[in-house]
Amino acid sequence: MHWKSVCDSVSFAFQPVVSIYSGRTIAYEALLREWESAGFASISEIFDRAWEDDTIAEVNAMLLATAIKAFLIAPLAYGAPEDDAAPIRLYFNLDNRVFRDEAAGSLLLETILQSPLPPERVTLEISELNKLPEAAHHDRQLPLLRNHRIQIALDDFGTGYSGLQLLYNSRCDLIKIDRFFVSGIESDSTKRIFASNLVSMAHAIGLHVVAEGIETAQEYYICREIGCDSVQGFLIGRPSTDTSGFRRKYSIIDDLIAVNRRENVVAGRVLKQRIRRIPPIVQGTPILDVLQRFRTDREITFLPMVNAHIEPIGILREHDLKEYVYSPYGIALLSNQTYGQEPYAYVRKVPIVPAHSSIDRLLELSAVDTTAEALIVTENGQYMGCLDSRVILQILHDRELTFARDQNPLTRLPGNTVIADRFSAALDPTDSWTIFTYFDFDSFKPFNDHYGFRVGDRVIQLFADRLRVQGITDRDFAGHVGGDDFFAIMTRTAQEVAETCTSITELLDQFAADCRAFYDPEHLEAGGIFTHDRHGQPRHFSLLTASGAVLLIPPHPEPLAQNGISSEISRLKHHAKETPGSVAVASYVGSWPQRAAERV
Repeated sequence: MHWKSVCDSVSFAFQPVVSIYSGRTIAYEALLREWESAGFASISEIFDRAWEDDTIAEVNAMLLATAIKAFLIAPLAYGAPEDDAAPIRLYFNLDNRVFRDEAAGSLLLETILQSPLPPERVTLEISELNKLPEAAHHDRQLPLLRNHRIQIALDDFGTGYSGLQLLYNSRCDLIKIDRFFVSGIESDSTKRIFASNLVSMAHAIGLHVVAEGIETAQEYYICREIGCDSVQGFLIGRPSTDTSGFRRKYSIIDDLIAVNRRENVVAGRVLKQRIRRIPPIVQGTPILDVLQRFRTDREITFLPMVNAHIEPIGILREHDLKEYVYSPYGIALLSNQTYGQEPYAYVRKVPIVPAHSSIDRLLELSAVDTTAEALIVTENGQYMGCLDSRVILQILHDRELTFARDQNPLTRLPGNTVIADRFSAALDPTDSWTIFTYFDFDSFKPFNDHYGFRVGDRVIQLFADRLRVQGITDRDFAGHVGGDDFFAIMTRTAQEVAETCTSITELLDQFAADCRAFYDPEHLEAGGIFTHDRHGQPRHFSLLTASGAVLLIPPHPEPLAQNGISSEISRLKHHAKETPGSVAVASYVGSWPQRAAERV
């Protein structure tokens, strides 16, 4: 087959990849078009035929040259002289079978170097949709490409053959979460868990994360919430062959953020106060300039490195350069253009955390790599500063001290200070349902007076344990207001609300059944305790139970008034004690509560 004529007859459309925080254009991905006119039924058939012809490497290189040529037609591909914005990248998909040919890396590199497009503006996406050949040479070829500042991405991540093995071996710079995990993520808790863990893993090893196939605002919000760095999909922009329509920024991101601001203000303030704003070095800086920075500032032991977009790449450790610094000929070797390597060759990946991340998230990432000397903090996807290990330990110490001061000693649950902070934060705009639940024991005082505070404490601990195990998930919050009062905040999708209300009822029913074990037989037979009430009047008190005031808050684009929510919860508390089943539920619609309490 005449593959050159095939590659000359196809064309490329380009789809934007933008920052999830600012809408700034990071790249355009080249997507193959007009394969039908070249005589193929699908894109995959092109590469399958090239694989059969044993020309897979040559075909990928020719298509790359065509894509670069089409990309450079765009006015923004070069940038205006007065435009100081970071240059836009080109993302290009490679069939991973290309690496069966041990010359493929050199062939791709030669194609890029012979073009006017600088290699640092090229991202090669390796799809894992095909099984990697047994004799693949990617472990030697990818470092060759990366040493020339060509970025490596794993495409369709999570749905192909190679998965974590390719992630480990490729030492890539970014991963693209496949559309499968993004589609319907707002209503599929399993997809959300998978995607969230993929993002956490990627950030822990210092990788950038792109969410593919974003089509709805809800998908965007969830991907932003779980920490994705960039987005791509029809919601942002459709593929187009008209490169004159390239933009520096897509304002739809600003519109989405204006509607839904969910940043953790408290955590963000903590990080911003503690970070070291070490001026970064830009990729491509001569290594002698790096050594001069270390020599000038003796307090730093590492330097953060960023690319042209001010996005973090990793850190350079002084320790890794010492063999040259202290060698008699080390400086001369580094100065030699033939021998010397640029600093990028010594970059060490470290965890990356957005400035608005929770303290728990920060500590989780720092625990993944205990050997990392620092975490890099970003704002709107760009480098902001660093947190070294000493500062991280101080944050951990301060957090534990705060919890220790506030924590209820009986149940080990957070107390009123933390409850107030979480309650206030939960009133911020959100695209999810929020469920506030106030738990209060019924007939606890006569029980506690008769059986003693030690037994009463055991009942309180029992409820706290039930709440941890049966009532809340990892994404929820539970606190101990004091005595026999508890408060929980739960985040749910619309589909999960009814199930959660049922779970709350089951929790209270199970607690009531458990409490029977603490009563003497005569009290069980009588159905409670006969004693005096707070007014000194004789009265029969039923067996110990707990009531729940459940306020359902639907997604809301504006902050909610704390007084209004608190008043409604207080009203529901009184109603719950009079409701069969001891559960009162109300939906809060807009700025006015829909006062409909019922048994779930």
